[in-house]
Amino acid sequence: MAKIMIYPSKYVQGPGEMGKLGSYAEGYGSKALVLISSSGYKRIQATLDAGFAGSKCAPVYDFFNGECSKNEINRLQGVMDAQGCDLVIGIGGGKTLDTAKAVVGDPVYLGQAWLVGAFWVTVCT
Repeated sequence: MAKIMIYPSKYVQGPGEMGKLGSYAEGYGSKALVLISSSGYKRIQATLDAGFAGSKCAPVYDFFNGECSKNEINRLQGVMDAQGCDLVIGIGGGKTLDTAKAVVGDPVYLGQAWLVGAFWVTVCT
């Protein structure tokens, strides 16, 4: 029997789309852990702030530490737990995006319940 995946469920590309990230994200969660490098954040901070302004999804920014490792994944799952995030957005290159996906790949304990299979969004830069 064939196994078929339709992946990704949505793909968006074009000028100005980064400025709409908050409106895209609000369809998947109400509070997003946004994983990005510190240099990437410096470059696009104004665009991100504008993109989340007025959105029903609040961003929680955290800087990627450079390696997709179990320690980094555990650290970010702790951030999700502490901040009450229900969505992860990875912005950057391969390691950042792989880490963002791995953060929701393992069950995350959020206070009184385990979050399994939270949504994730990747933004390739």
